This record gives sequence, structure tokens and C-alpha cells, in this order.
Amino acid sequence: FSPIDFVERIANAVEVGNKTRRSALKMMETVQDNGITTSKNPMAMAAAVVHLASLENGEKISQIKIAQASGISAVTIRDRAKEIRQKIGGDM
Repeated sequence: FSPIDFVERIANAVEVGNKTRRSALKMMETVQDNGITTSKNPMAMAAAVVHLASLENGEKISQIKIAQASGISAVTIRDRAKEIRQKIGGDM
């Protein structure tokens, strides 16, 4: 499975809107293009981009809900999200 597949799986599980889903997929492509996914758990990266995309689009999806859907801890989601923001902040 690729991180893109995991984004789809998490987005379906937490029932985000189409706009958020598209944002998450685009963000994951940017993350992959910038080499940020190297040596990182792909499910954790997918969970982080779904979280960031939901914030970006004003959807109130809790980190806990994303954590439960992905099997990744909320702390790890926050850490990966912070890393993504630092590395591609303005490109999101």
C-alpha cells in the first residue's frame, strides 16, 4: 500500500468531505514529492495529512477519531503534522 491508499482509507473511516479528501490527497503528493515520507510510517503520514486537511477546510475531525481510524497515536499524528508544516508550510 502507498501513503495515498492510506489517506483514502482514513478519509473514508472518519467521513471527511470531498474537499478535505482532495486537499489531503494533494498534500500527500506534495509531501511525497519533497521526500518527507522517507523512513516514516506511511499510515502516520497519511493520518497527519488528513488531520491537516480537515483543519485547513474547517472540518472538526478530532485527532482521537483519526488516531482510532488509523491505529496511530494522537501524539504521533501531531508530531508528523508539525514536521509537515515546518517543511512545506506555505505550499499546503
